[in-house]
Formats: sequence, structure tokens, C-alpha cells
Amino acid sequence: MAAGDQISADRIIYRALPYRHINKKTGKAKDSAFILKEAHTNEAGQQWPAEDYLSFGIDPAYAKAGLQNIPYTCGVLVGDILALGRNLRVVEDVDGKVQVSGMPLPSQDLEMSVTIAKDLRNISRDYE
Repeated sequence: MAAGDQISADRIIYRALPYRHINKKTGKAKDSAFILKEAHTNEAGQQWPAEDYLSFGIDPAYAKAGLQNIPYTCGVLVGDILALGRNLRVVEDVDGKVQVSGMPLPSQDLEMSVTIAKDLRNISRDYE
């Protein structure tokens, strides 16, 4: 497979979750784990562009690759993502990463952004 290729519907892909995206009562992913980030400046003063896709990994290790202090991952079956409709696309990125795109930024369409995030959260499965 190469960057831009569709991911098979029977694959599970994994989203790395920092503590802030985990519901402390249930231990499950929050909706916020599936919302695109707007352009922002972090605490170190680095500027980050707005996201146009969510990053997943082909396994939990790839999901966490290059990240620090990420204790948790959740998995989502690609077929379940595609079954949501909503023009979502799931394609291979580079180095074991997967792009899930097609959702709007909250500033573009807050209601749809939250609806898709809830849909993704509802079909996610817990993994450590």
C-alpha cells in the first residue's frame, strides 16, 4: 500500500489519546478525541495549522509513534467509519499512519463537527 490508498474495510485503525481525551468516569474516549483542531499556537509559541484530517495508526504503536505521554488508544473498524457515510475517507498516510478525513473544522460547521465526533466515539473500541 502507498500513501493515498484506501484502507480495507475489515481493518481496525487506532487513535492515540492523551488523558484530556479520556472520560475519567468511563475510561472511554471523549467526543473531543475526534474533532479536528483549529489553527493554534501552543504553550511553547509554536504555530500549528488547522487540521484537515484525524491521524490514526495501523496498530497502537504506530498511533503513538512520535508522541509523548499518550497512555491510551482506541480502535475503530474502517468499515464502521465508512458506514457512517458523511463523505468520510480513510486512506493510508506515511509510516504506518492513516488519515480519516471529510469532517469540517468546528469553525466551519460546529454542529456537523460534533455530530461526526460523537459518531466516531460511539463506534470506537477500547484498547490499551
